[in-house]
Formats: sequence, C-alpha cells, structure tokens
Amino acid sequence: MKILIIILVFILMEGATWLIHKYIMHGFLWVLHKDHHDHSNKGELEKNDWFFVIFALPTIALMYFGSLENFNYLFYIGLGIMLYGMAYFFVHDIFIHQRLHFFKHTQNRYFLALRRAHKQHHKHLGKEKGECFGFLYVPFKYFKIYFKSAAKIMAYTYSLILFFTVIICFIASFDKRIQFNKHFGSFIKAGFLVAIPFIAWDVWFTALGVWWFNADYTLGIVLAGLPLEEILFFICIPFSCIFTFYTIDKYYKWEVLSAFNNILVFVSIIILSVVGLLNVDKIYTLITAIVTIVTLIYLHFIVKAEWITKASIIFTILMLGFFPVNGILTGSFIENPIVNYNPKDFLGIRLFTIPIEDAVYGYTQFLLVLYFFKQFKYSNHEK
Repeated sequence: MKILIIILVFILMEGATWLIHKYIMHGFLWVLHKDHHDHSNKGELEKNDWFFVIFALPTIALMYFGSLENFNYLFYIGLGIMLYGMAYFFVHDIFIHQRLHFFKHTQNRYFLALRRAHKQHHKHLGKEKGECFGFLYVPFKYFKIYFKSAAKIMAYTYSLILFFTVIICFIASFDKRIQFNKHFGSFIKAGFLVAIPFIAWDVWFTALGVWWFNADYTLGIVLAGLPLEEILFFICIPFSCIFTFYTIDKYYKWEVLSAFNNILVFVSIIILSVVGLLNVDKIYTLITAIVTIVTLIYLHFIVKAEWITKASIIFTILMLGFFPVNGILTGSFIENPIVNYNPKDFLGIRLFTIPIEDAVYGYTQFLLVLYFFKQFKYSNHEK
C-alpha cells in the first residue's frame, strides 16, 4: 500500500506541476518565474529557484508529521512528492538547462523529446501564449519526431488512462486493512446498472453531435458509435470513485455531515434549476441539470439517503484525480482532445479544459452508483 501511495502521488504530481506551471508560474507568480525565460538574472541563481523552496516546505512538513505518527500515509505522500522533485531537478535543471554539465550528449529518444518540447516552451519569453507546461510528459507530436511507432502508441492513450485510473485502486482493494475485493460483486451489479442509461445517453449525444471522439487516441473498436474505451469508462472511473468512498468511509464516519443534507440538496436544486431554465437551448447543460435534480430528489426525499453530503465532500476530494483524467480526455496535456464538444450545446465554462457539465455529470453518476452499491452490499449482508 505504501508503494502504491508513492506511485500514485508521483503520477499525480505531473498533472499538478502542469497546472502550477501554467496558472501560477505563468500567472500571479510570474514575477519569480520571469527571469527563467528572459535570463535577466545576474549570476548562477535565479528568482525562479525560490520555487524549490516553496515546493520543499510542504514536502518536508508532510514527511515530518508523517514520521511522528509511525510513518503514516502523510510520510509516503511527502516521499512521492520528493521523488518527483528529484526527477524534475534531473530532467529540467540538469538535462535540459545544463545547470550542471552532465548527461549532455544522450541519444535517448524519450529525453530528446522532453528537451525539444521544453525548448519550444522557452521560445515564448512572456507569460502569455505558452505551451508544453509538463516536465516528464509532453504532447505526442514531440515523441513522433523521435519514435517511429509514436502513432501506434497514441492509439493506446485512452486505454492507458483507464488502466492507470483503475490499477492502483484494484491492487489496493486486496489490502487486508481495506478488503474492498469482498465487495466486487456489489460494485459490478451497481456499476453495470448505472452504466446502461449513461451509455445510452452517451450514444444519443454522440449521434446528435454534442460530442465526438478523436480516433487517433483509441484502439479503433467502435460499438453503437462509441469507442470501446468510452464504454469501459463507465465502469473503470466509478470503480475508483467507489473504492475511494469505501476506504475513507471505513476509517472516517463523518456522521455529523448528514445535518447538512437539506441545505446542500436545496441549494443544488435551486442552482441547477436556474441554470437549466436559462439554458434550455444547450442540450448538455439542460439534460445534465435535469438528471442531477431528479437524482438528488430521489436520494434525499424518497430514499432519504444520509450520506449525500459525505459523498459530495469525497467527490470534491476525487476532483484531484478528475482533473488529470478528464484533463487529458479534453486536451489539457495532449496535442488534441480525445473528446470534443459542440460549443453550442454547453455553457462554455471550463475547469481548465474540462466543461463544467462534465463535473456535474460525473457527480450524478457517482451518487447513483454509490446508492446501488450500498443497496446490493446490504442485501448481500456484506460488512
């Protein structure tokens, strides 16, 4: 489990670094990052080097407080961040910028692609119009230059997203402290039950042209107009979400949160109703609002689920994974989006590259799968 935490944090750090680089370093902290682009500094050190200190502080804090608690998960989160920081320093400062004259003449195609992408990033001297904000992962067009098989690799993109989303949670399910594997049957029933209407929704919207898929990033297997990967999405993503809820709920009951169910549901229904009524011409916005309202009414007023606020908070935590996964699907870290949207059919408000409707859509699916998971779990007398 400890190794899995380190690996997961290391992977998530690439997405976090991309966001920090684009929206903070090239945003309100450009004052520190500027001399790294225009070389206005004098001497070996740059103002940009302050970022090493800024990022080191929370890492040290996590490892310190984790070590005080018998090396709990905080320590390994900090360790994952530290290892990513070491990889970043090696790739960015040593290999690309040669601040230490080492590893200068490599012919490794992966590193050459990284360097080429980062050099392209530095062609822009200002904070605007930047590109290639990642460090260990860059758009495929740079790998194509050095890898003849890059186009074939691209076809596995969507599959790999699903694989890495599921694999850590799947392995962790067998941890004796969690034992989520005992509930695979309940999840499969719940997952498939909810997947059926959501896949039908997906097929309908694809046929209408609300969204469509870039075949370059899929295996080319199409069922009812959907790539195979898109169908598997409705099982893989909920699996990781339900696993996360189950694990947190196992150790933190948070029963007091049920007191906030009324206000959460009423505020959500009011906001969704207003947004839906004001955007009846935007089919993705309207249908998502309606489905979410119906779901909340059913869960709160009919079956009187006590866990709605708890699930909502955990879904907010899950957004840490939602951003890199849906970010790749919508084009955050790759040359072209895997999923494209008709701008006439949604609000146009994006969380980075992700339409805000996607977050609400995912929230509704999560609530429904969780509800049926609990129902099947209780009916099977699973503990």
